[in-house]
Amino acid sequence: MSRLTACVKFTTLICAGFAILLTQTAPAPAFDRNKAENGIDNVILVVAALGAHCATVRLNRYKTSNLGRHSAAADFSQGSSSVPLVDLDSALANIGMGGMPVSVLKIDVEGFEPAVIEGAKRTLARTRAVVVEVQPSLHGAAGLSVEDMLGHLGAAGFLPHVLSGDGTLAGVDIVEYLKQQDCCDVIWTRRDHP
Repeated sequence: MSRLTACVKFTTLICAGFAILLTQTAPAPAFDRNKAENGIDNVILVVAALGAHCATVRLNRYKTSNLGRHSAAADFSQGSSSVPLVDLDSALANIGMGGMPVSVLKIDVEGFEPAVIEGAKRTLARTRAVVVEVQPSLHGAAGLSVEDMLGHLGAAGFLPHVLSGDGTLAGVDIVEYLKQQDCCDVIWTRRDHP
């Protein structure tokens, strides 16, 4: 059983037998230690924030007791740094995986999820499942639209699900579901691969 724990916020893809981790900041020593302890060597690490296009973005620190939480969407008054911003399609093309199928794409980037989805049109076309943290209040604070993100995922052929109490996937009316949730993970699967 793998004990790999994220020490920073990642967007993770499983693609061509590799775990591709895109992180906003350089990984802490725990990242290398976790890889070594688990005998994992098929990891490609890209250090850049993800968004809708290539640029730079101000990344705000959360607090010193949680070095893994940073956000471009919220200012926690703990300092900040400018970091490279890249869209997912370009990031994968830059490492030679721009045309490879993606089994799972997991996005948890503290409010910037709608921008990541917007910059992943080509990637979504070859992705089987997407897991996205949805937090409407944080997306709104960043000036990003949850509705646009849901529309992009639906247009790409995905259906929304959540984990039910028994651990199985349950289809949901995502608009109604989000009216009852402040923050949740939504699992999007292809219409042709339930």
